[in-house]
Amino acid sequence: LPSPALFTLLTQVGNAPDALECYEEVLKTSAGAQKWAVHNSVGLLHYDLGQLTEAKNAYEEALDLESDQPAVLRNLAGVYMMMEKPDAAIPLLKISAARDP
Repeated sequence: LPSPALFTLLTQVGNAPDALECYEEVLKTSAGAQKWAVHNSVGLLHYDLGQLTEAKNAYEEALDLESDQPAVLRNLAGVYMMMEKPDAAIPLLKISAARDP
């Protein structure tokens, strides 16, 4: 598997598709699949690529693993806002703000 430093580098240089491919490889491992942060990173990359449904799914998987992560809650809320679903976004933002004021 590629190193996490490579993932970061690919993301920083604007190569989201290759970074996403690397993260998808990590998700195929049992250790990677159990890390909420990996799912969150996948969601961020999908979001950057305009793939909102895939981003939503990745954030939901992250929350299934760690339901109280304020950053993931905010990220998912951002997807809902882009999908023009403020009624879904606002409760997430309230929970996030309560957990990370």
